[in-house]
Amino acid sequence: SAFHYGSGYSSRGARRYVFTWNEGKFPDPKTLNAKFHAQGMNIVANIKPCLLDDHPDWDEVRAFGGFIHDRDQHHGERSPVLEPFWDGMGAHLDFTHPRTITWWQRKLDAQVLEYGIDAGWNDNNEYAVLDEAAQCDGFGAPMPMHRCRPLHALLMTRATVEAQRERAAKGSPHAEPFTV
Repeated sequence: SAFHYGSGYSSRGARRYVFTWNEGKFPDPKTLNAKFHAQGMNIVANIKPCLLDDHPDWDEVRAFGGFIHDRDQHHGERSPVLEPFWDGMGAHLDFTHPRTITWWQRKLDAQVLEYGIDAGWNDNNEYAVLDEAAQCDGFGAPMPMHRCRPLHALLMTRATVEAQRERAAKGSPHAEPFTV
């Protein structure tokens, strides 16, 4: 009853970039998704809470401090904790930072839901950050990563569901208020 897009829809070579489309593999994803819907299928897309260090939105997210970061500030800036993630080095998004939540919901709406996808498949949200000095924003009260690790999967799911509900409230017939 459903078609699941694995992360290959967002791949460039061996690397995966959440909230992007590989237009070589999927030159017209909106039309393809409309065909799935015409056959009564729901569509789910894989979304990951980590950006590789060459992701098109890396600089934007880094500029507002939207990544899990190290404890020390360098020149007034929090440095993202870079660790291996799938196909390269990446940093996890900090869902205890309000601007990260806003960014996530905006990107989910524009790059997934707008394409006719019904739900986000929140994947790889275990936050297996190995750096013991890593911190998150903590909604303005910085917290060590080991204390907020389980919170991130819940906050990612909440942000995803809220974006889907917002899309559904606008009358979209294909945005379901659930996640996988």
